[in-house]
Order: sequence, then C-alpha cells, then structure tokens
Amino acid sequence: MNSDNHPISILYRLRRRTRQTLERHYPRRWLTRAMSKGLGTVKLSATCVDKRLQRFAGLVPFADVDFEALLTAEEQTRLLELSDRVQKHRFDLLGSGPVQLDDNIDWHRDFVTRFRWSPHHLYSRAAQAATPGSDIKRPWELSRCQHLPQLGIAWHLTGAEIYFKEYQAQVDDWIRQNRVGSGVNWACSMEVAIRAVNWLAGYSLLEQALQGDTEQSFKKRLTASLWEHASFIRTHLEWNGPFASRRANHFLADLTGLFTLGVFFADTTRGRRWLRFAQHNLEVEIRRQVLEDGFHFECSTSYQRLCLEMLLWCWSLGSRAGVPFSDTFRDRLGRMQSCVRACTRPDGLVPVCGDNDDGRLLFCGLNAINDHRYLWPQPPPEAYNADVALLQGDETPQFDTASDLKEFPLAGYYILRSHEYYLLIRAGALAHNGTHAHCDQLGFELALPGGPVFVDRGSYVYTSDIEQRNRYRSSRAHNVLTLNGAEQNRQTGVVFGLADDTRTQVLETGADSLKARHTGFKSLEREHVSHTRTFQLSSSGRTLAISDEVEGILQGDRLEWYFQLAPGIAVEIGDGRAVLNRDGQPVCRLEFPAEMQLHSERFDHSPTYGVLQEAITLTLTHAIEHAVSQYVTRFLITWEKR
Repeated sequence: MNSDNHPISILYRLRRRTRQTLERHYPRRWLTRAMSKGLGTVKLSATCVDKRLQRFAGLVPFADVDFEALLTAEEQTRLLELSDRVQKHRFDLLGSGPVQLDDNIDWHRDFVTRFRWSPHHLYSRAAQAATPGSDIKRPWELSRCQHLPQLGIAWHLTGAEIYFKEYQAQVDDWIRQNRVGSGVNWACSMEVAIRAVNWLAGYSLLEQALQGDTEQSFKKRLTASLWEHASFIRTHLEWNGPFASRRANHFLADLTGLFTLGVFFADTTRGRRWLRFAQHNLEVEIRRQVLEDGFHFECSTSYQRLCLEMLLWCWSLGSRAGVPFSDTFRDRLGRMQSCVRACTRPDGLVPVCGDNDDGRLLFCGLNAINDHRYLWPQPPPEAYNADVALLQGDETPQFDTASDLKEFPLAGYYILRSHEYYLLIRAGALAHNGTHAHCDQLGFELALPGGPVFVDRGSYVYTSDIEQRNRYRSSRAHNVLTLNGAEQNRQTGVVFGLADDTRTQVLETGADSLKARHTGFKSLEREHVSHTRTFQLSSSGRTLAISDEVEGILQGDRLEWYFQLAPGIAVEIGDGRAVLNRDGQPVCRLEFPAEMQLHSERFDHSPTYGVLQEAITLTLTHAIEHAVSQYVTRFLITWEKR
C-alpha cells in the first residue's frame, strides 16, 4: 500500500483539512483554543519563569563556553561588526545585499521588493498574492532571528548593554507585530521552530545580563510566546501522520523546535508530552530520513548540513538534559559527519549539489556559507569557532566515523580524490519525489589544486522566479548531455518535484573509475533510450577521460554536452580543444572530437541563495547525420602537476 494512502495518513489529512476549515471560518476561536489549551498549566509567576529560564540556560550545549578564549582577535572583531549591524538593523540575507531597515522593523515585508504581506490574514492564507519577484523566504529568514545569538556572543565579549537591550527590543517587537496564527511568519511550522530555538539560544547567552527587575515582565512575555510557539508546532506539524511519506526536513525542524521547547517546559505536564513525542519521532526520522550511508535522503548537500545541525543540537541538548538518544541515533550522526568530510573540496568548501537555500539552525556568521568543516567529527583549527560551540559546546562529542569513505550509493554520490584532483560524480535516485533534486544524473564536479574548475550551477532562487528556478535545476545547468533538448527528468508541475525518469544504475566502480547508466528523456516518448557514462582517471592522476554511449538515437537527433566552468575560469577555443585559464594561467585542457561544434556563453553561477557570479558554460553540439544504433564519444580533461 502507498504510504500516503494508509488509513492513518488519510485520517491525518482529513483532520488537517477540517482544522483549516474551522480556523478559516472561526480563526480566533479555533486558534485560541489550540494555543490556550492547557495554558493554565504553565506557571508565569516570576519565580517559575526565572527557574525555567535559568535551568535551560545551564543545559544548552554552549553553557560553559568561554567565547573570548574560543575566538581569535580577528574573529572577535568580525563578530562585533556583525552584531553592530544587527543593532543598527542592517541585514544582508539571501542575496539581498546590505539593506537598512527602519528603526521599527517590519517583520511582514520583503525588504528587497518592499511588498508587504498582511499581518491580519490567517496563517494558511497569509502567503498568497505576492507581487512578482517577491520572495516569502525573506521575511521568513529575518523572523528566524538567527542574528540574536550573535548579540549574545557580542555581550560575552564586551559586556555592553546595547546588545541585550536590542535582543529584548526585537523579541518584544516581533511578539507585538505577529499575533499567533496570523501573518506570514506563522505560515510554516518550520519557521516557528527555528525561531523558538534562536530565541532561547539568544536568551541563554544573555541570561546573566537579563536579571534586573525591569526585565521581569519581558521574561514573562517571552515565556508565554514560547508556549504559543510550542502549541502551534504541535498542532500544525508538517506531516500526514506516522505512515505518510511527506515527512522531510520541515518535519525534522518541527521536531527540533518541539524537542527544544519540551526541554524548556519540562516542568509542565504538556512540556513533558512534547518532549516525549519529539524524542520518539526524532529516533524514527533519523532512521527514515538519514540513509545508511549517512546522506540525508533528499540528497542535497545544503539540506545535509541543515539536518545535521538540527540533529546535533538535539543530541547535545538531550545529553545535557538527561534525555539521551539511542546508539543508532549516534551512529547515524557519525555517518552524516563522514559524508560532510568526504564531500569537502580541497579549498574547504562543499559543492552545491541539489537545492540550496542556505538553511541553518544556529550560526555565528563567521564561516563562509559553504564551509561545512565545523560539522566534521573533529573540526580543523580554522573551522573550530562559535558555530561548533553553539551546536556542540566546547568539546565536540566523538562519534564512530569512517575516514576513507568515498562511495555513497544510496544517495548517489561518488568521490574520487588525491592531492592532484577532487572529482564528485552524481549517480543515484531522485529521493522524496525529487523535492530538492536537479537534473544532474551522471554530472560531475572537478576541482584541481588551484580551485574548482567544472561545477554545479547551484539553485539561485525558489518561488520568487519560477522560470529561473526551473532553469537552475535543469539539465542545462549541469555537466551532462541532453538529447534534442529534452530534460533528463520531467517536471511534475510543482515548484518542488521532479519525476525520476532517469532510474540511474551504477554498473562498475573502481579505485579510479566509475561507470553508470540512466534511462531518462521520457518526454521524447521513445523506447530504449539510455545514456551510459564512464569516468576514468589515469594512473598519473592528471587526466580524466569521460566516455559517453547513447543508445536509441535516430537520424537527425541532436546531442548537446554542457561543461559548467567555475567563476573566474576563462577559455581559449582551438581546433578540438579548449584551454581553460585562471588569472591568466592555464588550468587544464578539454579535448573533444573534431566533428563537434563548440561555443561558449555566459551562464551565471549561484554559490548561495539569491546570489549570482559571472561564469561561462561550454556547449558541445553534434547532429546525427546517419542512423546508428549506438553513438559513442570521448572527452579528455588534462592538467599539469602542481
């Protein structure tokens, strides 16, 4: 039986629709019922509030961290600069560039396009009717309040009053402008959960500063709002019950928020219920969502980072709160860390494969956005900063990890590397209905000692520009071939989803080779079409041969190969070869059959969400003039020893 058609899943869907209908017609009555049910069990007396906040501040992973000793002088300066920008309401989020917001922050506005979502609309309708180009992720990202822990660290470094006053002012202002269940910032439970974690992390860093009598009423308002956050998450979980397939990173975020708030409200009956529910389902989800080879099942390097952050936070918080997780949970965390380490390029960054929205749980803003080394089992000294401390404390827990993994067959990633090269190959299934997948099967990334050369183009944006969204997840944006312009996988008609037409199979693997096949291009409505690609590295480690076999082609068919060059790579085209240069120095040569036509064009690269960097794509074209049962060709990429 399809898990979405399980009787329990159907029941959950019906219950959700019924609740949404009642909330739509009687919004205040039904939301108030959901939020206030059991509210009397949470004590808001000064003593209870103080004890609860003090207890949680002593349980967070970073409770004993000396940030002044942890951060270098340069890092302290940079963090204080970031905190001063926050204090002045100057933000740079999701590629917006530096934007100066008003003294009174408008939490409902896209601060780039200036479009404003109504704060009075019910959460389930609040996201509708945006102007073209407006991105709902911008108010969401701002309302995650991930800048508040920066203020807490800045206070630890300076003791300046402005930082805890700004924390208090922003939280108070957010509560005042965002009535529970109304407006865009309640439209997604994942956002509610991440916001709650950051409010508590920020408070825990500032707990010693917020002890005056003037802060007492604020602490009551904060506690009451956190109770509403927890109640909303529990009654608006992003799933269709325990047997449905919908559960993914959003549900994992819901559980992370509920687990954190369960620890915070562990002195109440309802808080303990939230905690038990979240802990149980986190154990279930880490087995379901994290594959046995350690990759998150959505097979995106960006969402791998986000989910690993959430699971590490829960592990660390649970360990300190006396709510331990199982050995299986611990084992999967270690495997996830091994994946991150294996995928890291020599330049310290992880390739952007699959969707990327720069999603984080907690961060200090010091690391490069694609530097995931703080998640390694043993972070190197240059990556051991406040990001590690926020998630894991001053001593990172040691999990059982493998240091030499290079094959992740369940996720479809294969890595070949030496001191001369780094080669990542994509060959696997499109998990979770292709929600965060791209048309990148049999594509690759190649980095040489000077930096990356052939790359994945990234994601750029999501719902704010559907045309660009589809362009950056298309075959055209990856190092693959296409037949008559057909996509590897057909789009399913939704922004998040692709049909798994390719059904990729890995045929052979070796120490320095891989051979795989996919059967995509279903939109051509032609049987027995397949593409087989072989990667072979020479024994010298300075030549990569890429062999392609295409079956099922007809006379008149047009084959196109795409090679996406990293930003900063220039090209000189000659007969049967293209010489790639960086800063005027040769990097490598791409040799191709003489019958192919080569041209270069600009195709901007997106290293992070909303950001574009100028880059070049090489396109090789060949038209089939005579009927053949199989077309075979070969490319050589060669480079000199450094």
